[in-house]
Amino acid sequence: SRCWTQSSSSSSSFLQRRRALHGERVSPEAVSSAVAELRGAGLQVIAAADDDPDSARQVALKSRDFFWYSPVLKETLRAKRGDALVVARNESDVIAVLGCAARRGVPLVARGAGTGNYGQAVPLRGGIVLDTSMLRDIVSFDTRDGVIRAGAGVLLGDLEDHARRHGWELRQH
Repeated sequence: SRCWTQSSSSSSSFLQRRRALHGERVSPEAVSSAVAELRGAGLQVIAAADDDPDSARQVALKSRDFFWYSPVLKETLRAKRGDALVVARNESDVIAVLGCAARRGVPLVARGAGTGNYGQAVPLRGGIVLDTSMLRDIVSFDTRDGVIRAGAGVLLGDLEDHARRHGWELRQH
C-alpha cells in the first residue's frame, strides 16, 4: 500500500479545499481572492460583500431555483446563498471562472435560466454562482442525426423552434 503525504506548506490549502467540498461554507478569504482574480482578468463579478446594497440581492436571487415547490427542500435550502455572481458572456469567461474556482478551492454552481425545481442551482456551501443564461447561441445542428450543439443558456423554446424548422422536435417527458 502507498502512503500519500503533503508538504506542510500545501496542507492548509488542501484542507481548506477538502472542507469546502465536504460541507463547510467556503471561507470569506477564499471568495475574496477569487473575486479579485476574476475582476483582475476583466470579468464582471458581483459580490454579496460589495458596498452596493443591490449586490447582495442580485447574488441571492441567482442563488435560487424553484426548490420551494418541494416541502422537503424548502427548509433545507432556504438560507443557502452564493457569495459572488459571474454572468458569463462567452466560453472564455466560463473557462476563466472554472479555473479560478478550482485554483482557489471555491465551490461553484452553474445555472442556466433558473427553471429547475430541485435545488440544482443552489450553492450549498457558498462560493460562486456562474450564470450561463447569456450563452444562448445555437452553434450547430446536424440535421441528419438530429444533434444540436448549443450554449448552456439556450432556452428550450428557442431550441424547439430551431429543430422544427429542420423537421425535428424535442422530446420531453
